[in-house]
Amino acid sequence: MESPFEASNENIKRAERKFIELKSVVNRYLAESPYSTRIERDAHRSYVIARRDKDIPVDVPFDVVEIVGRLRNALDKAVVALVGLNGKGVSGVGFPFGGFDRNNGQADVYPSGRMTGPHGIEKKLTASQWSFIKAQKPHPGGNDVLWSINEVANADKHRADLVRLLVSARADRFSMPIAFNIVFDLLINPTNVDCVLTDQKRETVILASSPPEYDADVNGGVSLQIVFGDIMPVAGKNVLTTLNAQIRSAKYIVKRLERLVS
Repeated sequence: MESPFEASNENIKRAERKFIELKSVVNRYLAESPYSTRIERDAHRSYVIARRDKDIPVDVPFDVVEIVGRLRNALDKAVVALVGLNGKGVSGVGFPFGGFDRNNGQADVYPSGRMTGPHGIEKKLTASQWSFIKAQKPHPGGNDVLWSINEVANADKHRADLVRLLVSARADRFSMPIAFNIVFDLLINPTNVDCVLTDQKRETVILASSPPEYDADVNGGVSLQIVFGDIMPVAGKNVLTTLNAQIRSAKYIVKRLERLVS
Protein backbone atom coordinates (compact mmCIF):
# COMPACT_ATOMS: atom_id res chain seq x y z
CA MET A 1 0.00 0.00 0.00
CA GLU A 2 1.37 3.41 -0.97
CA SER A 3 2.37 5.64 1.92
CA PRO A 4 0.44 8.93 2.28
CA PHE A 5 3.89 10.56 2.23
CA GLU A 6 5.00 8.93 -1.02
CA ALA A 7 4.52 12.13 -3.03
CA SER A 8 6.65 14.11 -0.57
CA ASN A 9 9.44 11.55 -0.58
CA GLU A 10 9.40 11.31 -4.38
CA ASN A 11 9.65 15.07 -4.73
CA ILE A 12 12.70 15.08 -2.45
CA LYS A 13 14.33 12.23 -4.39
CA ARG A 14 13.84 14.12 -7.64
CA ALA A 15 15.24 17.27 -6.06
CA GLU A 16 18.31 15.31 -4.97
CA ARG A 17 18.86 13.90 -8.47
CA LYS A 18 18.48 17.31 -10.08
CA PHE A 19 20.89 18.78 -7.52
CA ILE A 20 23.57 16.26 -8.51
CA GLU A 21 23.13 17.27 -12.15
CA LEU A 22 23.21 20.98 -11.29
CA LYS A 23 26.33 20.58 -9.16
CA SER A 24 28.12 19.02 -12.12
CA VAL A 25 27.05 21.84 -14.45
CA VAL A 26 28.08 24.58 -12.01
CA ASN A 27 31.45 23.04 -11.20
CA ARG A 28 32.21 22.50 -14.89
CA TYR A 29 31.30 26.12 -15.63
CA LEU A 30 33.56 27.46 -12.88
CA ALA A 31 36.40 25.17 -14.00
CA GLU A 32 36.30 26.84 -17.42
CA SER A 33 37.57 30.11 -15.87
CA PRO A 34 34.58 32.13 -17.09
CA TYR A 35 35.89 35.33 -15.47
CA SER A 36 38.88 37.56 -16.06
CA THR A 37 40.15 40.12 -13.57
CA ARG A 38 41.63 43.59 -13.82
CA ILE A 39 42.59 46.40 -11.45
CA GLU A 40 41.14 49.93 -11.46
CA ARG A 41 42.19 52.78 -9.17
CA ASP A 42 40.82 56.03 -7.88
CA ALA A 43 42.30 58.50 -5.38
CA HIS A 44 41.50 56.25 -2.43
CA ARG A 45 41.59 52.59 -3.41
CA SER A 46 42.56 49.89 -5.84
CA TYR A 47 39.67 47.74 -7.06
CA VAL A 48 39.92 44.18 -8.32
CA ILE A 49 37.14 43.72 -10.87
CA ALA A 50 35.93 40.38 -12.18
CA ARG A 51 34.43 40.44 -15.66
CA ARG A 52 32.16 37.65 -16.85
CA ASP A 53 33.51 36.45 -20.19
CA LYS A 54 31.20 33.45 -20.40
CA ASP A 55 27.59 33.49 -19.24
CA ILE A 56 26.13 31.08 -16.73
CA PRO A 57 24.46 28.13 -18.53
CA VAL A 58 20.88 29.17 -19.22
CA ASP A 59 19.44 26.10 -17.47
CA VAL A 60 21.05 26.89 -14.10
CA PRO A 61 18.47 29.37 -12.72
CA PHE A 62 15.59 27.22 -13.95
CA ASP A 63 17.10 24.11 -12.36
CA VAL A 64 17.49 26.01 -9.09
CA VAL A 65 13.81 26.91 -8.88
CA GLU A 66 12.82 23.41 -10.01
CA ILE A 67 14.80 21.90 -7.13
CA VAL A 68 13.41 24.34 -4.56
CA GLY A 69 9.92 24.01 -6.01
CA ARG A 70 10.03 20.27 -5.44
CA LEU A 71 11.10 20.83 -1.84
CA ARG A 72 8.21 23.24 -1.34
CA ASN A 73 5.83 20.66 -2.83
CA ALA A 74 7.26 17.97 -0.57
CA LEU A 75 6.57 20.06 2.52
CA ASP A 76 3.09 21.06 1.35
CA LYS A 77 2.11 17.48 0.53
CA ALA A 78 3.43 16.21 3.86
CA VAL A 79 1.12 18.60 5.71
CA VAL A 80 -1.76 17.65 3.41
CA ALA A 81 -1.10 13.98 4.24
CA LEU A 82 -1.21 14.70 7.96
CA VAL A 83 -4.41 16.70 7.74
CA GLY A 84 -6.05 13.99 5.65
CA LEU A 85 -5.02 11.28 8.10
CA ASN A 86 -6.45 13.43 10.89
CA GLY A 87 -9.80 13.32 9.12
CA LYS A 88 -9.83 17.04 8.32
CA GLY A 89 -10.51 18.82 5.04
CA VAL A 90 -7.38 19.40 2.95
CA SER A 91 -8.66 22.25 0.77
CA GLY A 92 -6.16 25.10 0.78
CA VAL A 93 -3.78 23.25 3.11
CA GLY A 94 -0.03 23.73 2.78
CA PHE A 95 3.11 24.08 4.84
CA PRO A 96 2.60 27.21 6.97
CA PHE A 97 5.41 29.59 5.99
CA GLY A 98 5.55 33.09 7.43
CA GLY A 99 6.00 36.25 5.42
CA PHE A 100 6.08 40.03 5.35
CA ASP A 101 3.34 42.62 5.65
CA ARG A 102 3.10 44.18 2.18
CA ASN A 103 2.03 47.51 3.64
CA ASN A 104 4.91 48.17 6.03
CA GLY A 105 7.52 45.60 5.01
CA GLN A 106 7.70 44.20 8.53
CA ALA A 107 7.70 40.48 9.27
CA ASP A 108 4.23 39.13 10.06
CA VAL A 109 3.57 37.71 13.49
CA TYR A 110 4.14 33.97 13.41
CA PRO A 111 1.96 32.03 13.61
CA SER A 112 -0.60 34.32 12.04
CA GLY A 113 -4.21 34.56 13.14
CA ARG A 114 -5.19 32.84 9.91
CA MET A 115 -3.14 29.80 10.95
CA THR A 116 -4.50 29.70 14.49
CA GLY A 117 -8.10 30.72 13.78
CA PRO A 118 -11.12 28.41 13.86
CA HIS A 119 -10.47 27.19 10.32
CA GLY A 120 -6.68 27.46 10.41
CA ILE A 121 -4.03 24.81 10.00
CA GLU A 122 -3.50 24.54 13.77
CA LYS A 123 -6.99 23.12 14.23
CA LYS A 124 -6.35 20.50 11.56
CA LEU A 125 -3.22 19.13 13.19
CA THR A 126 -2.60 17.41 16.50
CA ALA A 127 -0.85 19.35 19.25
CA SER A 128 2.43 17.47 18.67
CA GLN A 129 2.29 18.00 14.89
CA TRP A 130 1.62 21.71 15.22
CA SER A 131 4.25 22.11 17.95
CA PHE A 132 6.89 20.48 15.76
CA ILE A 133 6.12 22.67 12.75
CA LYS A 134 6.21 25.87 14.82
CA ALA A 135 9.52 24.80 16.32
CA GLN A 136 11.08 24.75 12.83
CA LYS A 137 10.57 28.55 12.65
CA PRO A 138 9.65 28.76 8.94
CA HIS A 139 9.38 32.55 8.93
CA PRO A 140 11.46 35.73 8.53
CA GLY A 141 13.94 35.99 11.38
CA GLY A 142 13.56 32.29 12.15
CA ASN A 143 15.09 29.43 10.18
CA ASP A 144 16.50 31.11 7.06
CA VAL A 145 17.31 27.81 5.32
CA LEU A 146 13.74 26.59 5.70
CA TRP A 147 12.02 29.90 5.02
CA SER A 148 14.13 30.49 1.91
CA ILE A 149 12.53 27.41 0.33
CA ASN A 150 9.30 29.39 0.18
CA GLU A 151 10.97 32.57 -1.08
CA VAL A 152 13.01 30.96 -3.87
CA ALA A 153 10.09 28.76 -4.92
CA ASN A 154 7.94 31.88 -5.27
CA ALA A 155 10.46 33.23 -7.79
CA ASP A 156 9.12 30.58 -10.17
CA LYS A 157 6.06 32.81 -10.61
CA HIS A 158 8.28 35.37 -12.38
CA ARG A 159 10.32 33.22 -14.76
CA ALA A 160 11.28 36.15 -16.96
CA ASP A 161 13.41 37.48 -14.11
CA LEU A 162 15.01 34.21 -13.04
CA VAL A 163 18.45 34.94 -14.42
CA ARG A 164 18.61 38.10 -12.28
CA LEU A 165 18.33 35.94 -9.18
CA LEU A 166 21.82 34.55 -9.76
CA VAL A 167 25.21 36.15 -10.10
CA SER A 168 28.55 34.40 -10.25
CA ALA A 169 31.26 36.92 -9.46
CA ARG A 170 31.92 36.75 -5.76
CA ALA A 171 35.24 36.19 -4.02
CA ASP A 172 35.14 32.96 -2.08
CA ARG A 173 38.80 32.82 -1.13
CA PHE A 174 41.89 34.47 -2.50
CA SER A 175 45.64 34.67 -2.05
CA MET A 176 47.79 37.73 -2.46
CA PRO A 177 51.31 38.83 -1.47
CA ILE A 178 51.46 41.25 1.45
CA ALA A 179 54.32 43.64 2.06
CA PHE A 180 54.74 43.88 5.82
CA ASN A 181 55.89 47.50 5.70
CA ILE A 182 52.64 48.64 4.02
CA VAL A 183 49.60 49.56 6.09
CA PHE A 184 46.47 48.85 4.04
CA ASP A 185 42.73 48.33 4.30
CA LEU A 186 41.09 45.40 2.56
CA LEU A 187 37.41 44.95 1.66
CA ILE A 188 36.12 41.67 0.23
CA ASN A 189 33.04 41.89 -2.01
CA PRO A 190 32.57 45.62 -1.28
CA THR A 191 29.21 47.32 -1.90
CA ASN A 192 28.33 50.73 -3.34
CA VAL A 193 31.37 50.78 -5.64
CA ASP A 194 29.67 50.24 -9.00
CA CYS A 195 30.97 53.63 -10.13
CA VAL A 196 34.29 52.02 -11.05
CA LEU A 197 32.67 49.52 -13.40
CA THR A 198 32.47 49.94 -17.17
CA ASP A 199 29.82 47.24 -17.63
CA GLN A 200 27.56 46.74 -14.62
CA LYS A 201 25.82 43.74 -16.18
CA ARG A 202 29.01 41.73 -16.65
CA GLU A 203 31.35 43.09 -14.00
CA THR A 204 31.57 42.93 -10.22
CA VAL A 205 34.02 44.46 -7.74
CA ILE A 206 35.32 41.57 -5.66
CA LEU A 207 38.11 43.30 -3.77
CA ALA A 208 39.04 46.85 -2.73
CA SER A 209 42.29 47.80 -1.04
CA SER A 210 44.11 50.90 0.07
CA PRO A 211 46.47 52.66 -0.37
CA PRO A 212 45.58 52.86 -4.10
CA GLU A 213 49.19 52.46 -5.22
CA TYR A 214 49.30 48.99 -3.61
CA ASP A 215 49.21 46.50 -6.48
CA ALA A 216 46.93 43.75 -5.25
CA ASP A 217 47.90 40.96 -7.61
CA VAL A 218 45.20 38.36 -7.13
CA ASN A 219 45.09 36.91 -10.64
CA GLY A 220 44.92 33.16 -10.28
CA GLY A 221 44.27 33.45 -6.56
CA VAL A 222 40.56 34.29 -6.65
CA SER A 223 38.07 31.47 -6.28
CA LEU A 224 34.67 32.47 -7.64
CA GLN A 225 31.31 30.98 -6.78
CA ILE A 226 27.75 31.15 -8.06
CA VAL A 227 25.60 32.91 -5.49
CA PHE A 228 22.01 34.06 -5.17
CA GLY A 229 21.25 37.58 -6.26
CA ASP A 230 18.64 39.93 -4.82
CA ILE A 231 16.33 37.47 -3.11
CA MET A 232 16.00 37.29 0.66
CA PRO A 233 17.09 35.65 2.83
CA VAL A 234 19.70 33.97 0.60
CA ALA A 235 21.10 37.03 -1.21
CA GLY A 236 24.84 36.58 -1.73
CA LYS A 237 24.86 32.99 -0.48
CA ASN A 238 26.44 30.12 -2.40
CA VAL A 239 23.77 28.44 -4.53
CA LEU A 240 25.01 24.87 -4.16
CA THR A 241 25.63 25.14 -0.41
CA THR A 242 22.19 26.67 0.14
CA LEU A 243 20.39 24.08 -1.99
CA ASN A 244 22.14 21.26 -0.15
CA ALA A 245 21.04 22.69 3.20
CA GLN A 246 17.47 23.16 1.93
CA ILE A 247 17.29 19.55 0.74
CA ARG A 248 18.52 18.24 4.08
CA SER A 249 16.06 20.46 5.95
CA ALA A 250 13.04 19.38 3.89
CA LYS A 251 14.05 15.72 4.12
CA TYR A 252 14.37 15.93 7.89
CA ILE A 253 10.99 17.61 8.32
CA VAL A 254 9.12 15.14 6.10
CA LYS A 255 10.65 12.18 7.94
CA ARG A 256 9.72 13.66 11.30
CA LEU A 257 6.16 14.43 10.17
CA GLU A 258 5.78 10.80 9.05
CA ARG A 259 6.52 9.75 12.62
CA LEU A 260 3.94 12.16 14.00
CA VAL A 261 0.98 10.45 12.38
CA SER A 262 -1.79 10.34 15.01
